[in-house]
Amino acid sequence: MAALLEYVKQFLLQRAFMYGLILLASFFVISPLGSLQTTFNERCILYADFKYTTVNKTHYFAVNFGESSVCDYDLAVSVIFCMCYPVIGIATYIFLYFREKADKKVDLSHLLFMGNCIVDIIITVLVLVVACTISTGFTHLCNQIMSGTEQGIRLTGCSDAQKFESWRMYHDSTYTVYDGTKFHVDLSIATAGSWFAFIFWFLQALFGTWKLWRLNMLPTCPDKFKILCCKDS
Repeated sequence: MAALLEYVKQFLLQRAFMYGLILLASFFVISPLGSLQTTFNERCILYADFKYTTVNKTHYFAVNFGESSVCDYDLAVSVIFCMCYPVIGIATYIFLYFREKADKKVDLSHLLFMGNCIVDIIITVLVLVVACTISTGFTHLCNQIMSGTEQGIRLTGCSDAQKFESWRMYHDSTYTVYDGTKFHVDLSIATAGSWFAFIFWFLQALFGTWKLWRLNMLPTCPDKFKILCCKDS
């Protein structure tokens, strides 16, 4: 137990471990979103609109997909900054840990560490945008689906759309049929994965900033800008 606590106290291993959690969360975003992109022929299901029509008491619907750039952005950020970047981070901090263990000094006060922390903060904001776009896009889609209840379609929840026989998208008087039997499950997983990725990135940025503070590397406010009551007497 004591040996385990010693590993927990190692800042370099903490950084590598958090990058590992980010990497794990990325698979729960990339896999379902990539699957949906493939299913819908590179069209984005986020922010999609549903148009219902009723003919002879038979209900039909057509899908107007959202902007492809939204899903492209979410996938790009997840692949680059939640999968590739953390792999580099894990390798780097494990290397530094064993270098330090071999009695070779590792200077965390180097500007490269500050740059790493600044990049972490920027990526945290980018991942927050991913989580927000997936969540709001999913909510918009479900609201569109549930609007069918106004036309007498029996829907107990958004997931009921997975039971629709086919999803159709009309274009130039023709339509393409898609299989939407797993859309709700995939989007639910992607939503949860994106928020976990954001939480892990936020903690990584927070711990990095804390370390910078411990190393006295954060900028301080000059005395002339401080409030008089806060100055040392």
